Amino acid sequence: ITKDKIATLSVDFKNTGKTELNEIVQVYITLPEATMGNNPQFALKGFKKISVKPGQIETLRFAITPSMFEAYQMDGKSFIPKGKAQLYVGTSSPHARNMELGVAPPLRTEILLK
Repeated sequence: ITKDKIATLSVDFKNTGKTELNEIVQVYITLPEATMGNNPQFALKGFKKISVKPGQIETLRFAITPSMFEAYQMDGKSFIPKGKAQLYVGTSSPHARNMELGVAPPLRTEILLK
């Protein structure tokens, strides 16, 4: 990912059940070094509503842009922090409480911001 280019995050979503599934798949980003101040622990950066028939696989693609990694200082100025950022894709936020309630954990990958 550069200032002039975007990346694509692709994920296959398979319905292993016996009925049609209607779901909202969400993308969250966490910037560990920037979670203080005005920055959320998990920032929702994209979502898509899908309908998947039993046994069907739906490939979802999300554009990942540099602006998705912006954090904000206490004075409101934005910056892109250096270090490791986590991307999560799933049917709910990656908050631990959701897993305690039985929600399937999201997929997770990591990006190094330079």
